[in-house]
Amino acid sequence: MKKSLYLLLLTPLLLSGCGKQPASSYLDKDATFCICSDVSNEVRALDLLVNCGVISSYETKQDGTPINLPFRISLIDESLLVSALPDFDYGVLPCNTALTGRLVADTSLPSESDEVADLRANVLACRTAGLSDPEYANKIAVLTEALLQKETADFIQTKYSGVVKSEQADLRSDKIASKAGNGVIKVCASEVPHKEILTSSAVTDYVSEKGYRLEVTVLDWTLQNESVAKGDYDANYFQHRPYLATYNGDSEKLSAACKVHFEPLRIYRGRGK
Repeated sequence: MKKSLYLLLLTPLLLSGCGKQPASSYLDKDATFCICSDVSNEVRALDLLVNCGVISSYETKQDGTPINLPFRISLIDESLLVSALPDFDYGVLPCNTALTGRLVADTSLPSESDEVADLRANVLACRTAGLSDPEYANKIAVLTEALLQKETADFIQTKYSGVVKSEQADLRSDKIASKAGNGVIKVCASEVPHKEILTSSAVTDYVSEKGYRLEVTVLDWTLQNESVAKGDYDANYFQHRPYLATYNGDSEKLSAACKVHFEPLRIYRGRGK
């Protein structure tokens, strides 16, 4: 189905650094782009390119998969985006992929705006049923407080130079202040920036002050939700709410305890730029 009218109506709300300038004001005319072949990130990248005037619109199948892309936009597996970037003028990369590949963001180039942060913010996910157990609920409350404190937000800002945006708004309306406890809080996470945030002194010191020890394990993202649901870990930290909703389906096995940070897609310079 055509998305042009829909996109042209919505995209002014999603702009960041694009304004209403033509793409040629900051991007080369007829430049080539590589974007992630994962459908969710592919759509986000195309929306950003529409916002910036690189393309006017795009089409999708009924399942939302983009089709008939312009020849200058190439789909690349996320794991290969960094190595493929020198073959293109620009790439639209998830910032965790760029950080892992040690790419330095050029903040003069466009990125997704904070307008989409509420939907795409990465969350701490926990077992919904487990929250009825006081000890488990306290572990999640302690970790939530640790991740949302100002010291953690300052670490994120300093460590990632504003490319990763901290979130200090709790998703849980029923959250109560945590109590001192004892034992281990076990979390599985992705390497960058999730493990780095969890193992920062801001987080670990807070958890320690509450009587717990934080144990963080890097785990493949495809395994993390099921590992938490089975009880192998107390929580995971790697995903945004749309992905969590896809995992849950009609169930409520896992809940988002809090938003922690937002990873906007950014445009990165490619060959020799």
